Amino acid sequence: GDLQPPAQPLYGGQTPWGQVPGLDPNRIQWRAALPGAAVAGLLGGGVSLFVGRFLPLLLLALMLAGALAVRMYRARTRSAVRPLMGAKLGVFAGLFSFLLYSIVVVGMFTMSRPMIQENMREAMKVSSRNVDPQSLQTMQALVDKMNTPEGLMAICVLILLSLFVITMMFTALGGALGAAMFGKDHTTA
Repeated sequence: GDLQPPAQPLYGGQTPWGQVPGLDPNRIQWRAALPGAAVAGLLGGGVSLFVGRFLPLLLLALMLAGALAVRMYRARTRSAVRPLMGAKLGVFAGLFSFLLYSIVVVGMFTMSRPMIQENMREAMKVSSRNVDPQSLQTMQALVDKMNTPEGLMAICVLILLSLFVITMMFTALGGALGAAMFGKDHTTA
């Protein structure tokens, strides 16, 4: 018989550890993007969990995560990154940030349900001081519905959806800005 020739390696030659040879400069090499996006996303998510009460710092942490993902991708591939590619890398990092948020939010709603319900009751009392009786009745009915397991699940889902949208928007913005700052190939003469 006919024997097939041995397979040739996809990457010719040796590359230093951590560097991936560039295949197509116009496309993201997702396998090369994964480590940097994971590190940047988890780091940005962790930082934003600590500064979450200060919205400008939270948004800045998300943008820095997107920019860091671009920086790490550039260091690994040595290929130019255009702003749209940077935005995609930022969103990829944002997925890891969101994964961290999801674990924390679901854990909070699972472990701290009585505390969340009490906080809702307190917020209701504070906000009902200067409200007409009919609106107060409507607010009370809403709080009662939210204090059921289904209501708390709805709040959890709304919080997660909001976090997802915000995270994707600001990590994408950070990635695009990171590409504008770090994404150019300066090796050409």
